This record gives sequence, C-alpha cells and structure tokens, in this order.
Amino acid sequence: MEKKKAIAKITLISILVALLLVFSIISFMPKNAVKGFAGFAGSITKGMDVEGGIYASYTPSKLGTMTDAEFAKGIDSTFERINSLIEQKGYEDARVYLGSDNKIRIEAPNTDDAKKILSLIGSGEFKIKTSSSTDAETKLSGKNVTSAFAMQDPTTGYWGTYIGFDESGASALSSITERASSSSVNLFFYRGDSTSYFFTLKVSNHITNNFLFISSSNGSMQKDDAIDLAIQVSTGSFETELSINGDVYDISASGGSESLLGITIAGAVAIAFIIIIFGVVYKELGLMAILSILLFVGSTLFFMQAIPVITLSVGSLGAVLAGVILITSLHIILLEKIKSEYQLGKKLKTSIKTGYKKCVALVSEICGSIAIISTVMYFVCHGAMKSFSMIMIACSILSLIITLFFTYHLNWSYSIFNPSNAKRVNFTREENVDEIE
Repeated sequence: MEKKKAIAKITLISILVALLLVFSIISFMPKNAVKGFAGFAGSITKGMDVEGGIYASYTPSKLGTMTDAEFAKGIDSTFERINSLIEQKGYEDARVYLGSDNKIRIEAPNTDDAKKILSLIGSGEFKIKTSSSTDAETKLSGKNVTSAFAMQDPTTGYWGTYIGFDESGASALSSITERASSSSVNLFFYRGDSTSYFFTLKVSNHITNNFLFISSSNGSMQKDDAIDLAIQVSTGSFETELSINGDVYDISASGGSESLLGITIAGAVAIAFIIIIFGVVYKELGLMAILSILLFVGSTLFFMQAIPVITLSVGSLGAVLAGVILITSLHIILLEKIKSEYQLGKKLKTSIKTGYKKCVALVSEICGSIAIISTVMYFVCHGAMKSFSMIMIACSILSLIITLFFTYHLNWSYSIFNPSNAKRVNFTREENVDEIE
C-alpha cells in the first residue's frame, strides 16, 4: 500500500512539474480564437529595459485667468497627479520628469493601454455640456473635478465611475439636474476643443450631492469600462491644460535588442548547473530536490504573468535569481541535515524523517523573514522596486510551500523505495558508528 501511495505522489508531482514547464514555454493559437496562448514566460509584461517603451512630452498652459504663482503651483500639482495616475496603473518602469522649461515628459512600457493614456493626457480639458450641438455651453469642466476613479457599488456590486466635484461644481451639477425628476437631462462629456462627445449620460433625478456615480442598472458596465471613463475624466482635470508635443514616440530597449535572449540563456545555464550539482552530489535524493526546484521555477513564471504589478526587467530578474538561490539553499540545508542524521548512525529512512523535522523551523524562519522584509519594501519603495518586492514575496511563499510540503512528500516517497541503501544518495559515515533506529 505504501509503495502505491509513493508512486502516486511522485507521479502526480512530476506531472504537475511537466505541465508547468511546458506551459511556461509553449505558445499556440486555438482555432477561431482572436488571441493565442503565449506561454507563462511570454505573457509576462516586459519592462522598458528589456523591450523598450514609449514616451510623450507635454507643454502646460494656464487655465482661464491664472496668475503666474497659481500656474507654477498648478504645474507641480499636475506633475504629482500624473505620477499618481501612472503608479495606479501599475506601470512599474514608468518615469515622469518635470524639466526646467516646465515641460512634462512621461516614459512608459510599450502597451496599448499606456499609449492610450499618454494620448489622453494631451487631449484637453474635460467638459460637461447639456447639448451635443457645437456651440453648446460648458456647464462643468476639469477644474471642478476633485477626483475620478472606478469602484464597485457597495449595494449592487456593479462597477461604475465615481466623479467628485468641488463646491462650485456641485452647485452647477445641482442646477443643471434640477428639472431631471420631471424631465430627464442628458449630459455630454467632451475633451478639449473636440466637437464629438466621448460619453453621454441620461440623468433622471435631481443630484444634490457633490459627486456623480456612473453605472448601469443591469451591470453591463464592466470594470474596464469604468476604469477607461475614470481615466478620461482624470486626464482632463489637471490644474493646467496639457498639449502634447508631437506624438507618442518609441524608446529603444536600454539593455539592447538581444538582452532578453541573453537573459534567457543565462537563466537556463544557471538552472542546468544546479541540476547537475544536485544530481552529482546527492544522486537519487538529489533528483527529488531537482523536481522541487523545477516546480518552483514553473510556479514562479506562472505567478509573474498572473500578477499585473510584476514586469520583466533587470530588477525583477534579479529577484527571480534570488528566489532560485533561496530554494536551492533551502534544499541544500535540508539534504545536509538528512546527511548528518545518517552519519549519526540512523537508517536512511529514519534520517530523512528526522532530518526533515529538524529543518521545518529554520526553513519557516528564513522564508517568513524574507516575506516580511519584502512586504515592507513593497509599501515603502516605488517604481521597479515594487516589482522586485512582489516577486520576492511570491518566491519566499513558494519556497516555503514547496520545501515543507512537496519536497517532504517526494522524500518520503523515495524512502519507501530505498529505506537503507546510502550509496544511492552518496551518503557515507564512519565504519565504527553503530546503526540505530
């Protein structure tokens, strides 16, 4: 019975490892599908130093009759709000610069979403009108907006867009919707000097609050729709009006076009070296450790593409390397402890069991400490360090689970087939040591 359980455990873990590794590297296009599967590794958002990016430059101008002092303050506020917007979108490699000439430059990853946002930032002030005619009067504008973000209605759970207004904006909103209870009012949303509205809203009640919550009665507005509307409003409600200088341009990868290939080869060589070391030094017991390390690699790639905040960059690859070193070190500690138990005179099967038990506390302390430190770094640091910290959190948790659960079951299963032959695991002890249970 024990042998059947051991075979089942080794087989199931081996299949899991094989699936993770296969789906990490293969890519395919299902029949009649719009988008194919790129593999875990290919689906990780690539950072600017690996794949390059995009940039745009903007010139701020005064809104209305701003004084020079108000304009200077408005530029600083606009700069801070753009920084906040970029950070909220999770563009870890993005950078925002404010030049001495007051021009603002934004560098971001080369994604369709980032291109859209950079284009929207220079699309002019947000405006609300009550008519779609070209000469319609602006009733509310971006300078009246205090905040805009996507959220879920706490009552229905439907996604929508929250738009907050200042005192004068709330007064104007109340005025234009005063007759909405008896006759609905249409609100048309515009940007800059565009004569085409990008969104329309039918209001059927008098709004006396200082905010609008735009949603649908049947939940048809999806999360992405709510986010897109919030971005449109946010990028049109800066304290200065931004005009884009030219267009959105490409930035070449700082690491060179061959950087990703070089990184991939280096990673493969490192993994191969670790496999050889474990196979040579610990033989069959090393094969169990190799399965666990490969499980770690496949799981890490899966989580890197699944967590939006993570980007593939030099920093994140450094975190992956640190994670590989961590899981490798933990298995060396474990195998050396098993080896020392065997050298005390215990049988191989007993050595595996007692050596493992003596490592549980140490493994937990190491992984727990790294997870705590990385969590603090995530909330304290900015930019690429957030990606680094998130990967280290994932790596420490994965290392803990794999070492204490999967490696345990692999080693236990191995001991069923080899309870006493130490030569098969390259263990030796002094001849005068008596064997004990």
